[in-house]
Amino acid sequence: MSTSSLARSSRQSNRSIPRVLPVDWIGGGLVLGIVVATVWIVSVALADTRSNLVAEIDTHQAVLAQTDSIQAKFQEMKDRMQDQHRQLQQLTGMVPERPSESEFLAQLSDLANQTGVQLLQFEPRSSVKRDSYSEISIRCSAQAPYAALCRFLCGLQDLPRLADVTRLIIRQSQPSEDRTLLNMELEISIFHS
Repeated sequence: MSTSSLARSSRQSNRSIPRVLPVDWIGGGLVLGIVVATVWIVSVALADTRSNLVAEIDTHQAVLAQTDSIQAKFQEMKDRMQDQHRQLQQLTGMVPERPSESEFLAQLSDLANQTGVQLLQFEPRSSVKRDSYSEISIRCSAQAPYAALCRFLCGLQDLPRLADVTRLIIRQSQPSEDRTLLNMELEISIFHS
């Protein structure tokens, strides 16, 4: 074969081999880039979600670790509420439906006799209506030695009826009177429904 026929056949064989164009490499690189970017974005989002879930799990575990403490505090609060409810019932039982000042005078007189206090004056004033109860102010005066007055004042809290001392004045006796005795002026509020 001649050289010219060889060159021709070589040209023909080169034409039959497909050439890879640079456009194919660019397209493949672009697809590969998109895939890598997508994988990276998804992995970052998953990592953020995972760290948020880990933080949330830690928070819940901390709360669960305090369960015994929370239950103990709840029981303590429940016990306090029951005690306050009992106290409220007890106080409500100490507030009669009617004023009954004479009944209170009898209770106060008994307390005075038991503690060695001489009641000199008992003067109830008019009843004042409040939201859910009525209040009566009573002025009293008494005379006794200091220790007896203290026992009398302490005994007021043990009366069967709720009484609140709103004013108290204690004075030494006049020089012409027995110096061991003290004079007491007392204002007491009693209540009724």
